[in-house]
Amino acid sequence: MRSTAISLFLFLLLIVVTGCTRTDSNKAVAVKNDSTVVTPDVKSPAAGSAATSSLTNPKGKSIMGVPAREFQSGPVPKAKPMDPKSAEALKYYQSASQKADAGKYLEAIEDYTKSIGLNPNMIAYMKRGYVLLLVNDYAAAIKDEDEAIRLSPTFVKAHLVRGICRFEIKDYQGADEDLTFALKEEKSNPTAFNYMAAIKFMKKDYKGALENYDMVVKLNPAYPDVYNNRGMMRHYNDDLKGAVQDYNEAIKTNPEGSGAWNNRGAAKLLMKDYQGALEDFTQAIALKSDLSDAYDNRARAKYKLGDKNGACEDWNKAYSLGLQQSGEMVKKYCK
Repeated sequence: MRSTAISLFLFLLLIVVTGCTRTDSNKAVAVKNDSTVVTPDVKSPAAGSAATSSLTNPKGKSIMGVPAREFQSGPVPKAKPMDPKSAEALKYYQSASQKADAGKYLEAIEDYTKSIGLNPNMIAYMKRGYVLLLVNDYAAAIKDEDEAIRLSPTFVKAHLVRGICRFEIKDYQGADEDLTFALKEEKSNPTAFNYMAAIKFMKKDYKGALENYDMVVKLNPAYPDVYNNRGMMRHYNDDLKGAVQDYNEAIKTNPEGSGAWNNRGAAKLLMKDYQGALEDFTQAIALKSDLSDAYDNRARAKYKLGDKNGACEDWNKAYSLGLQQSGEMVKKYCK
């Protein structure tokens, strides 16, 4: 991402939780505005949250809090005539779908496997692949979606699940291809747009990421973490006021989310609202006492407000939590 000079006071750390919800990145990335350097903690969405809703949430929750039933619903595999073998396959299929919806993923996989053994079909492969995704077995999930797509090349949900899995294994090109196909065929799925936004972010296409988050908000304003993520993209596109507005909404929706407080503080610091930034970083720390980024950011706000001792205390804390650049600040400014 664009490289700029690092300044003492404007070296900020933002936390972004993109949909997809799991991949961590500690690579420094630069934002043009005021020579700011940010190190986002990217949670795969998915793009996502990073924050973040997990792919293995209980009670039938899945990607970014989307119920498993989103993928488990749909037509049941048809078997005509309904001979004993087909009837037994259908029984296992229905049982698997119920277990998946209840969050009993391993049991669901077992039943889908039994159903497929009796009656292989694209729907059962797609759904077993989705549940494999929920337990983070991406390689096996991709194989199932490959088979579903082989049986039905235009099967949108199979492309979507495979695209998500490819994102999780950092095959961003493959993920882009699958999600592009899914969105071409079905433009009403916020999960697809959310993951596409994460892909655009990974490719440093911040404008494209913002456009995709706009679609997520349009389709589902309650989508988990979307305002925090869109705020991050507004920040990357130098729209600090817009970023603050999105962070405001993220905090309103989830006041316990430390990432949004930290991010809003970072935007305020760039806007020279040092007191407001200090308050936001303090709240982020109150919510997550080991949030090293917030300590480092608060140190910068304190330094700007003339509190050198407080700044050095926070830099030392951030360094003790593993943030190496804070150690550099201690060496340079806290002798």
